[in-house]
Amino acid sequence: MNTPRPIRLLTDHFLWKLLSLALAAMLWIAVVDEPELTANVTAPVEFSNLAAGLDLGADVPDKVVLQLRGPRSRLALATGPRSAVVLNLLSQARPGERTFTVQELNLNLPKGVELVRAVPSQIRVVLENRLRKDVPVTLRFAGPPPVGYRVRWSQVLPERIGIVGPERHVREIEAIETDALDFGQFRGNPEKAAEVMLNAFVSDPLVSLATPSQIRARVQLEKIE
Repeated sequence: MNTPRPIRLLTDHFLWKLLSLALAAMLWIAVVDEPELTANVTAPVEFSNLAAGLDLGADVPDKVVLQLRGPRSRLALATGPRSAVVLNLLSQARPGERTFTVQELNLNLPKGVELVRAVPSQIRVVLENRLRKDVPVTLRFAGPPPVGYRVRWSQVLPERIGIVGPERHVREIEAIETDALDFGQFRGNPEKAAEVMLNAFVSDPLVSLATPSQIRARVQLEKIE
């Protein structure tokens, strides 16, 4: 006598089905009974949809401390890229100022985790036109020449270099410096021309070199009569 199909569905591999059901029940109980915790997570600040030709014109915090609440297992997932605070600049097509209040819509939190508060709770963004200009390069020395000598001539190549950044910041920079050249390398034959490669340095953190490159510095000393 054939066993009806509905009964076979229940009895076939009965032990495996019973074990699966037991595991599912245990998992459900573990999730339901899991304590809800509160934790502080340090989240990076990111920007999306920054319009071409614009740049951040003021320092903004690169990290925010998020106070989150949720089950322990879910809180463990709220780290790294998932906890990033993403500020959408789509509506900022022109220079100006905008203040963002950090909310859950700025986050990609795991299900079951909620934002209690953020520190700082608001981030003010100032946008300026992005400007590029060429400025002269100044050779910087680590100290005076050796006793009895002076700089006969010096040269840097290239003599000018491009910088780029927020318009107001770029306009305030008249020149940039090289790393300090140490006269210690002139020992032995101070009057022999020396050539070294140095890095250029921009003091304003919001301004950068348009094309990062090293500076070739040439210096020659002469005796003081």
